[in-house]
Amino acid sequence: MKKLWMLLLIWSSVIYADAQEDKVCKEAKDKFEQVDYLVNNFKEYSGAFAIFSRSNVAYSFKNTKIQYKCLNKYKDRWLYLLHKNNKLYLLEKLYRTDKTNYLLPLYIGHLARKNNNTQKALDNYNKYITLKKDHLDKDVLKYIKSGGLIQHKSRWAKRLNGKSKIPREKFKNIFFDLKDKTVFKTTQTKELNLQSHFKLYGHNTADIGSYHVGNFYIDKDTTYNISLRTGNARACRVIVDNMILSNKTRFKKKHSFKKGLHKIEIEFLNRNSSYDLNFDMSVYVERHDDKFLKNLLNNQEFELMLVNYQPSYKGSHQGGGLEIKKETKSPEVTIKKSKKPVVLILQSTAKVNWKLKNTKNLKAVIVGKHSTLTDTLATDTKFDAIYHSKSNFRAKGQVLKNCRCIGAGGIYLCDTTFLSTYGKLKKLLGKSLDGYTYTSKEQFSVPQESVDANAIKMLNSKIELDKKACKERQIDKVFNY
Repeated sequence: MKKLWMLLLIWSSVIYADAQEDKVCKEAKDKFEQVDYLVNNFKEYSGAFAIFSRSNVAYSFKNTKIQYKCLNKYKDRWLYLLHKNNKLYLLEKLYRTDKTNYLLPLYIGHLARKNNNTQKALDNYNKYITLKKDHLDKDVLKYIKSGGLIQHKSRWAKRLNGKSKIPREKFKNIFFDLKDKTVFKTTQTKELNLQSHFKLYGHNTADIGSYHVGNFYIDKDTTYNISLRTGNARACRVIVDNMILSNKTRFKKKHSFKKGLHKIEIEFLNRNSSYDLNFDMSVYVERHDDKFLKNLLNNQEFELMLVNYQPSYKGSHQGGGLEIKKETKSPEVTIKKSKKPVVLILQSTAKVNWKLKNTKNLKAVIVGKHSTLTDTLATDTKFDAIYHSKSNFRAKGQVLKNCRCIGAGGIYLCDTTFLSTYGKLKKLLGKSLDGYTYTSKEQFSVPQESVDANAIKMLNSKIELDKKACKERQIDKVFNY
């Protein structure tokens, strides 16, 4: 009897499944007739996609455990609608469970390209090529060949620079006025890090544009991080070898250069009372997380020294406005003699090219994350144990000082932040800080100050007691007798 009931249950399930499949198939036929009408006659993709909202058809497509053969002929059109409606998350979800359908990486690549995510677009297009193999999309092949860039020959160059020579290893900067249509200043700089307020060389910053061009020699095939930041542009284009790298006013991306000479151009239109243009091109380096660094240095004997370097820059007044020129600094760091191997953490508030001296006893260098992308590092002995960190080890001042209770509300404040950095390093590397340097000098020795772990512990204890006492003097106790 039990077996009979089991057979009846199985038979009922099969009957129900067949009925459900038949229902979904009929619904799919009806809905795709409507979709084809909207797409073919009106190019109405959002409306066509809305037809599937909360339908059995949409559920069946998204649920990879359900396999209805009748839906296979509609699947390509369904994926096309996802693509046209920017449903990247759905395409990626489907691709995680179906690695054989070439349309999935193709459409993911299209949407990544639309969002200016070049590397993601290239990665997915290459997966598409592996799956499709023949009769490939010509536009995709062209995109891959160009490295994801669009051909663009600057029209500004002919108007503003004409047949004039392009400088090597520096930028030629041409500033023009949008009102009187004339060039009012031409300069040359090694880097582009410019800021000005209200006036630039006597001209209103709201009415200016600038064109920057330079030829730069790359001595070997190298991948660079390229970034641009501006908060005041109407429009901006970065052009590399007559290909548009970006037309955004704020971006950061990797770009691979072949050995040889490469032309960099920037077209910039300002829009208000502040003019700022910050462009950086630095060799790409891998950055390591805290776990990697902890495993690298944990339970090893060494002295840990931290440098916090804040470059100083000079400002000059130009036509009533402040123009600041920030070029890469090259601080020279001399490591004092130590009985133990030294691990040196280098942290800067800007891009610098470090020069290390007396590196004979240096075990490792950790370069902290800072406001630009990377550093170059020169040592007086052969040394390659250099690790770039994702973490920031920035601190202000040398020790916590001038701690006090503010008002009756019991707010406890200290002027500087060294102790938080000290605690972070101890937790990260399992090692107390032995030496500390905070400077803006171009030449200095490290450490400038030795760090006593016991003194820090006592200071922390005192601060905790002070905080407790501070909180006890809250306003609620003013009227206690």
